[in-house]
Amino acid sequence: MYDAIVNLSDLDDVSILDDIFVVLCEKNAKNTFFNKSNNIRFKNKRLPQLLFHLCKSFQLNSETKYFALELFTVFANKVLQKYYTRKDKIKLFCSKSISYMLVCVQIASKMSNHYKTISQRSILAQIRNAHNGDKSLTKADILAIELEILTTVEYDLNFVLPVDFLEILLCHVQKYLYSCHPKEISDCVKLKTTSSSILDMVYIRHHQMFRYLEDSLSYIAEDKLLLSISVVCVAVFLLGGKLIDSVSGYLSERCAVNNEHVLKLSCCIIEHLSSDDKTKLLC
Repeated sequence: MYDAIVNLSDLDDVSILDDIFVVLCEKNAKNTFFNKSNNIRFKNKRLPQLLFHLCKSFQLNSETKYFALELFTVFANKVLQKYYTRKDKIKLFCSKSISYMLVCVQIASKMSNHYKTISQRSILAQIRNAHNGDKSLTKADILAIELEILTTVEYDLNFVLPVDFLEILLCHVQKYLYSCHPKEISDCVKLKTTSSSILDMVYIRHHQMFRYLEDSLSYIAEDKLLLSISVVCVAVFLLGGKLIDSVSGYLSERCAVNNEHVLKLSCCIIEHLSSDDKTKLLC
């Protein structure tokens, strides 16, 4: 979905996305509330970077890698919640985490990247490599892991992905800029690619960026809508700084979110972007 290029001439039809947006917002609000009220959650600082690297090696798109990350995170959270008092079960899960991760990537490729589905043979080769060439692993083991993941998440693969929000938000922002500030940010394709790159950086450095947020605000970094709005605002800031306030105000009002929270997250992200990061993003 996110890989589609938005055509400015079609932006009058942006309202057709509103129904999808409402559904995404409802599910996002439910997930954010659950994450805020549930302290038993899987956390691994290196997970996004490792999983993104795996997806890059398979040449998968943004939607697929975020689907795989969400699937693995939901699966890991459910395992942890079920067995958090069973150290043996948790240890077993950790020992198989690479296998679980790879199979999540395979499932994601089936769900969101139909023209480039990863074969069992490719996944098996990767898992064998991760286990020092253990040839005792078979395709049946891959199927068993896939079934374990799907049954654990109760076959609910209807995830809210940040890239879905990002695409819809960019449609609205491009229309807003095109009508109100046509001379400020002329390259809307650049706005899209910059936003996508910032989102990747945010997920890879999530813990580092948001660990200093006040306790009362720490949960907002789990809100995919707020995070996506903030990412777009940061991209606008990097490409044409003086518009960040007007864009954040526009998106906050349109999406009925707290503009103060958007600006706090945006500032958090900007503060953790090095000069090298900014150079790469603007290349």
